Amino acid sequence: MIAKNGPFRRVRIQADQRREEFFDVATRIFKEKGYRAATVQDIVDEMGITKGAFYHYFASKEDLLTEIYDRAGTQFYDMMMRITQENLSVAEKLRALVVAHVKLMVDERMVFTVFFKEKLELPEERQRQIKEKEEAYFRLVKDLAQQAVNEGLLASVDPRLIALNIIGACNWVTQWYDPEGPLSPDEIGGRFFEIITCRTGGSVESRRKGMPDHR
Repeated sequence: MIAKNGPFRRVRIQADQRREEFFDVATRIFKEKGYRAATVQDIVDEMGITKGAFYHYFASKEDLLTEIYDRAGTQFYDMMMRITQENLSVAEKLRALVVAHVKLMVDERMVFTVFFKEKLELPEERQRQIKEKEEAYFRLVKDLAQQAVNEGLLASVDPRLIALNIIGACNWVTQWYDPEGPLSPDEIGGRFFEIITCRTGGSVESRRKGMPDHR
């Protein structure tokens, strides 16, 4: 059975690798030229293949854009679920979320640059689905912020503003991060967390309550 399945498995792996190549090339071209200006011809020229090969894997350029959003949404969801299910204090969860968010923006910088820029190019139904996922993530961050306020880790500030601050700062990393810079993604996330907790006030003692020592 293994021997019989061997060739089919190799074909499947090769197909997955080719699909991944399409994804990487298209993402870069969408980022550089913009989705509307980019063409299927641009993609196949970059890969040195024919349009026929492209249409073997994707029905249209829109299908590729949709896959970018599907992958980005899945990565956000997986990150969110992993952190919420961990046995951590509120402060630790909030810090872990900020660090993980920054790291995801850096690791998948090209994907999320397209994600934030080209959303309106998706069909309305797909835009609605993306919005639902974004709202779910916003609620998670807002709820964590509210818990932090309740525990005295943050001053009594509208948790929606705290959530917007966190998400906006983390998302914007895609625009300015320099891999040659002095701070790693983990360090940037940690600094963001420190800034957020200091800006929202409260005594030093209350802000440290329940926080891990990362010195």
